[in-house]
Amino acid sequence: MLTVLGWSGDHYCAIDVLHVLVDNAVEHGHALTAAGQRLAACLSVTEAHELLVDVTDPNPTFPHFDKAIAGELGHGLGEVACQGVALSWFVSPEFDGKTVRAVLRPGPVAQ
Repeated sequence: MLTVLGWSGDHYCAIDVLHVLVDNAVEHGHALTAAGQRLAACLSVTEAHELLVDVTDPNPTFPHFDKAIAGELGHGLGEVACQGVALSWFVSPEFDGKTVRAVLRPGPVAQ
C-alpha cells in the first residue's frame, strides 16, 4: 500500500508503526467490541507528503495517553514516539470508538 500511495518515507518504520497501533487496538480497544464492531486501519498521504496511519477501535477512551507516548506505560507507543512519529487520538462523531493517528514525515527517519 505504501508503494501504491507513492510515499517516500521509511517503509520499515511505517510498517512498525502500523503493527504497534493495530496491536494496541486489539489488546486495549477490542475487549469492548460488541457484535458487528470492528477494528479498521487506514493509510493516506497528505498534500505535505506525510503518511497518516489511522487505526480505529470501538473503545472511545484512551486513559493515560500522555504516559503511553512517554513510554511510562508499556513500550510500543513510547518507542514509536521516540522515532519522531507524531501521535494523537480522537473520537469521531460518525463512529462510537476512537482513532489513534500516527503522522510520519517523508524521507529518512531519525533514530
